[in-house]
Amino acid sequence: MGQPRGTSFGLIAVALTTSMGVHALRGFLAMIVWNIAVERPAFVLGGIALIVYAAGLAGFLKPRVESAGMRNGRAVAFALLYAAGHYIRYPILTPALALAAAVAWLWFFPALIARLSRAGHIDALSSGLSLGIAAQLALQTALHGLDLPMLQGILPGLGATALAAALLVCWRGLDAERGSQPASGPRLPGWGLIAFGPYLTLQLVLLANVGRAEMLTGLRLPLASVPALLGLAAGAAGVAYFASPPIGRIAAAAGVLILLQPAWLDRYGVTLLLIAQIALSITLAEALRAAEVRSPSSTYAGGAAGLLLAFAAIFLYYSRYEWPALWPVLAALVALPAVVGRAAPRPRPSMTPVFVMVVVGALGVALGAIPARSAAQTVIHPPDELRVFDYNIHMGFDAEGLPDPQGIARVLDDADADVIALQEVGRGWTVNGGADLFAWLRWRFPRYRAVYGPMNGALWGNAILSRVPVNGQGSLRFPVRESKFQRGLTWVTLPAPRGELLVIATHFANEAAAEDDRLAQAGDLLAFWQSRPRTIIMGDFNAEPDSAPITRVLASGPRDALAPHGLRMAGTYPSPSPAIRIDYVFATADIEPVAAAIPQTTASDHRPLAVRLRVP
Repeated sequence: MGQPRGTSFGLIAVALTTSMGVHALRGFLAMIVWNIAVERPAFVLGGIALIVYAAGLAGFLKPRVESAGMRNGRAVAFALLYAAGHYIRYPILTPALALAAAVAWLWFFPALIARLSRAGHIDALSSGLSLGIAAQLALQTALHGLDLPMLQGILPGLGATALAAALLVCWRGLDAERGSQPASGPRLPGWGLIAFGPYLTLQLVLLANVGRAEMLTGLRLPLASVPALLGLAAGAAGVAYFASPPIGRIAAAAGVLILLQPAWLDRYGVTLLLIAQIALSITLAEALRAAEVRSPSSTYAGGAAGLLLAFAAIFLYYSRYEWPALWPVLAALVALPAVVGRAAPRPRPSMTPVFVMVVVGALGVALGAIPARSAAQTVIHPPDELRVFDYNIHMGFDAEGLPDPQGIARVLDDADADVIALQEVGRGWTVNGGADLFAWLRWRFPRYRAVYGPMNGALWGNAILSRVPVNGQGSLRFPVRESKFQRGLTWVTLPAPRGELLVIATHFANEAAAEDDRLAQAGDLLAFWQSRPRTIIMGDFNAEPDSAPITRVLASGPRDALAPHGLRMAGTYPSPSPAIRIDYVFATADIEPVAAAIPQTTASDHRPLAVRLRVP
């Protein structure tokens, strides 16, 4: 069964608007958190974000009564700002363009709703939204875990320009081919559009989050994305043929609420990811079922309210550094208009969205399977000397608070270390740009065995990369004390000439008033170590050399590997002009520090440590 050409234009326009909107929101939130409001209190950060976001929501005020020229202006403004933000990487312009693109997207979205209604193709809305999520997930899979908001330059700019141009083509095509409008009034989803905001939030933090998919399924990208992509495609098929109100809508809504229980997802991740996507797609379609309305005001009010709920939910979710209990709450907000909404005629079934999702998803998975080139050489035999490297990578943001994962990769390339310890490794937090840095680094450095250890929630932690074969691995979370951000350690065991080598990567509390926590975390670290020989401990301790936590570590036996080389008090933070040392490489007395250096780089807000050790 096919669709009229105008409906195809509408489907693709909604899909592009959704996927580009995800990029705009991720870029906006990342720049607020890491650049504009960095190191400021939470209420200041939230206040700045809310002011900017509210300016965008003002675009929902009566877009239908605007002239065609004004609606075209919204489309062109969003397209231009979206594309420009991916070309330019500069301390002032990049954040400004990110905020402007988010505001422009919020202004453009209601104009698209108005044009869909005016063209008689509003039924493309729900399938277009799901297709947009699938396209975003496929693109991030193709980028091996990165996302466009984390990239600037010629190639990302050209990619963003292609998306922006395609959106404008569909926009003009949709306007050129109008369907018939009922005489009694336009067809719109009414207040049911409120479901879009919670739906989008659920996809960003859970169902279409590549890092979460990897953690829940135990699979690597690109395979980890397959259950979510299949779920979206199957959901589109269910929308076309199998949802039968009122029983269908009630069953789908109840299914979403039941399936999105955090404990169930942890236990049955692969299966529930797929089934939850199907149920959520059907629920969204029921919430957005269009009917004739006398006034479009309820639709735009519902859309604005839903996106305001999305903003509040994202900040509430991350104010607790992930709060899985919000998942069923968000599902309920999607289900409510689906269950109590008005009965309306079903649109003509079409498999076009399903076919497009399958093609886009398959392309993303295929591109994600392309291996990387790497100059790193595998160490086959246990070396007598080991080059280790410790680096807090600041979630992929540089010293100016601009996204620069490629800069981090260049630093690691230059280090050419045998073992690398990394802190602040993100796996898909929306407020950090949504990138799965661990998946990308694992792809980018294929000759390293990559080990990840979650700390605060599942998607923020430490990592170890090793060219030496890994015999064992694991992680440990420290108890939560006064600091509410949970810390911990990641460990691996490696073969050494005369026995096994233990390597630990750790990260202590960073709050200035958390000295007692850091001292207790030093005790947690030492309790795990248990005075074992042949041990290397690396990390960001957020403590200066003469502080109580560092003194406690040194008193237990490990030695500062930089001290013999005159670097005991050398600064590692902040990277542009280091004033204090808070990063360390410790080694047990049976390991000899042969050389040490602190490379100069601003790819992160910390400087890395490079140490050469002789291992017995």
